[in-house]
Amino acid sequence: MALTVTALHAHYGKSHVLRGVSFELPSQSIFSLVGRNGSGRSTTLKSILGIVPPTEGSIVLDGVEQAGRETRNIVRAGIAYVPEDRLVFPTLTVAENLRMGQLRAPPGRVAWTVDQMYDYFPRLHERRDTKAGKLSGGEQQMLTMCRSLLGNPKVLLLDEPTEGLAPKIVERLVEAILDIRKHGVSVLLIEQRLTIALDISDRILVMGHGHIVYDGTPDSLRENAEIQRNWLAVSGPAS
Repeated sequence: MALTVTALHAHYGKSHVLRGVSFELPSQSIFSLVGRNGSGRSTTLKSILGIVPPTEGSIVLDGVEQAGRETRNIVRAGIAYVPEDRLVFPTLTVAENLRMGQLRAPPGRVAWTVDQMYDYFPRLHERRDTKAGKLSGGEQQMLTMCRSLLGNPKVLLLDEPTEGLAPKIVERLVEAILDIRKHGVSVLLIEQRLTIALDISDRILVMGHGHIVYDGTPDSLRENAEIQRNWLAVSGPAS
């Protein structure tokens, strides 16, 4: 397994947000976390990265415990995070933002290059000398994902990467995510659009009330109207 999360608990102040989250993410796979707003999906990603320090539980990457470590050390160990609010460096150019993300690849791990990022998203190459604060939302999303990839992660955490984006940009992002998996990177994805999650994931994790309420294949979730009705607030089975 690339990443093993066991009995993870996390709090915001006195609020108990995660209540024993457990799952195993295999190497070179895409798992999607789906669920209603407030179910604990974003907190799960932030806890894995140490942004919201877990109060209990284990986070193991390639056999090494990460819970309790500082975020910067977790990133160096091989976990990258693309937040929902993108967080580009607005006064730096696209090219400078990408350079900020570059780390030396450890032995045996894919070493991503800036040219590969421009191949994924030619628009970034066109705007490489533009300050990131002047980019559109879609361009900033591309930039943030590429900057994270340049850290040569083993696991990529993506929080709502398609939120608010035009269909053509969504299509390009999805193509990039699928190709990233082919290069050996595992992806843990939060995706509000259930059809996208079902189309690209190897497995779907449904969250509710701070824990995993369902763990199955996309096909099994498509056929499970009860889980969709109770935990995803859809009117009928997904197509």
